[in-house]
Amino acid sequence: MEERARRIVETAIELAEKGGFEAVRLRDVAAHSGVALGTLYRHFRSKEELLLGALADQIAQLERLLESMPTLGPTPLQRVTTLFTMATRAMCLRPMLARAVIAFIYGAFWPSPEVHAEAAANLIFRFKSFGHKSRNMCAKN
Repeated sequence: MEERARRIVETAIELAEKGGFEAVRLRDVAAHSGVALGTLYRHFRSKEELLLGALADQIAQLERLLESMPTLGPTPLQRVTTLFTMATRAMCLRPMLARAVIAFIYGAFWPSPEVHAEAAANLIFRFKSFGHKSRNMCAKN
């Protein structure tokens, strides 16, 4: 991600941490990140796209953390449980950001329960290989 776009995303995360989804206003993000509003719109066409960028940043951080860790557990259930425990702890450290991301995901971005279920399944599939020597979290031992 380009340096300006990263700065914009980091600013959006800071604002979300302070006031949740409602506190992320594009004009405020641009002002606090030191870019013109037009520059922000060149990188992110909407508030939703910006919050999606913030979510992608958080997922990338989690991926880097998981890649640096040893085995998360000997069984698929233990590995998945550990993954969700880690994600929950991370959200608890930044509760307003977590609320903003969750509100965005479940309110604005995925309009139906079917899409929610598919998104959750995709997230689990994406992380299934982390934290296990075989690189397949769901593999049987």
